[in-house]
Amino acid sequence: RARFEAMGAEIEGGTPEKFGSFIMSEAEALQRLIKSGAVSPE
Repeated sequence: RARFEAMGAEIEGGTPEKFGSFIMSEAEALQRLIKSGAVSPE
């Protein structure tokens, strides 16, 4: 836990459904970023 917090991660509990929702929202945000052309493959 301390290692994650040292990297700036916020540790919190939750349900599997809440975690799934978080992953889906992150995936959508990353898709928008990639499609915008703001990042390119190396």
